[in-house]
Amino acid sequence: MKLVILFMLLCFSNFTFSQVILSDYPVDQFYYKGGNIALQKDLSKAFKDLELKPCDNTMEAYNISVLIEKDSSIKFIKDMDSVNVEKNKCAFTVAREIIPELKFWQPAEIQGQKFQSIAKILINPFQIAYSTGEGYGDNVVHAQMLSDADYLHVQLKKIFQKTFRLNMEQTIYLSFTVTKEGLMKDFVLDGNYDKIEVSRIITDLKHLKLKWKPATFNGVPMDSKQRINVNQLYNYGELYNND
Repeated sequence: MKLVILFMLLCFSNFTFSQVILSDYPVDQFYYKGGNIALQKDLSKAFKDLELKPCDNTMEAYNISVLIEKDSSIKFIKDMDSVNVEKNKCAFTVAREIIPELKFWQPAEIQGQKFQSIAKILINPFQIAYSTGEGYGDNVVHAQMLSDADYLHVQLKKIFQKTFRLNMEQTIYLSFTVTKEGLMKDFVLDGNYDKIEVSRIITDLKHLKLKWKPATFNGVPMDSKQRINVNQLYNYGELYNND
């Protein structure tokens, strides 16, 4: 009787083990045969074969999740974050079209046993569209301000000094987008400001007439994010002494 019970427990244990779905791959394994270079190369080829178009927003990207079966077939995993899907609808649509074209998926393997495995693939249609197509050799050049950097600091100081005294102990960050046309937009302020102060500061920031050389991907202009630590632009003693 003991042997039968042990046999049943072992069977149950093996069944449970076989149903495990791995959310991460072992450090020495990759979910696509040939590694990331092969993945990027096949993404580029599929994009061209399907005659897909890049998104208008060059920064738009979607991190799509797929379940890789033991036989290397795949299934999409439903994204429950409908807000994120809608926000990145173009990249989401491209991802759903391009992923089925890829054929060399690899399930994770541990001690010779294959497991259903989850892989997440970041799809940026703009970068795929203008990639070298070789899976490597892509060149990114960051945005550069054409105006004098000191001039930017002076202008930011004028804007923030109106409210900065209330936040001397806060770490304050300003982020914005430099568009592919070299303009600044989408200002976001992270700090201890109320809504009225934020509105006033952003209104002032929108009036800045600064020209940038946009970032490029393989020579093609693209939007890019910039982030500035506002605290570093000021002399604390100078601000206190101005009372």
